[in-house]
Amino acid sequence: MARLLGQENKIKVFIGTVDGRAACCGLIFYDEAGNAGLHFIGTLPDFRGKGLAAAMTTRLLQECVADGKRYCVLHASKAGLPIYTRLGFEPVKEVITYAHTL
Repeated sequence: MARLLGQENKIKVFIGTVDGRAACCGLIFYDEAGNAGLHFIGTLPDFRGKGLAAAMTTRLLQECVADGKRYCVLHASKAGLPIYTRLGFEPVKEVITYAHTL
């Protein structure tokens, strides 16, 4: 957990390992209304295609349930969308991404 941040009741950070090596990660953020947001779910390139993103997302959801949360949201990349829909997430709206070239 994110003990260094001093906000264990709001932020939880998870690192998934394979054979003792960091392979994936995820973060839960609880807002003031008690809703859960899943963030930074990712898998290192050497470990992709092995179901780790789905496993991490499932682990984060289990933590939310254990913490008594009932509403959970995330922003999905195009690569992540199939994973999240298989896990029961439903698209609500599309986020427009902006970029600036320096």
